[in-house]
Amino acid sequence: MLTEIELHDFAHHWVQAWNSHDLDTSLSHYAADVILVSPVAAKLLDNPSGKVVGREVLRAYFTRGLESYSELLIGAF
Repeated sequence: MLTEIELHDFAHHWVQAWNSHDLDTSLSHYAADVILVSPVAAKLLDNPSGKVVGREVLRAYFTRGLESYSELLIGAF
């Protein structure tokens, strides 16, 4: 189990990677067999389930998201 400090550091690292559009670092936070469900994924991937399965599909989703919302930044917490 991660400590509160480790959780904060993990989240900070992820946010930095996302905001700098560093997909490789962002994706390093996910297992190869990741499953993500998102209403945004449903829209961007034209998939009503919104289900993203696997790191390579997640890469495609994140790539499309960054292209569609290039100004999107996640704020500090």
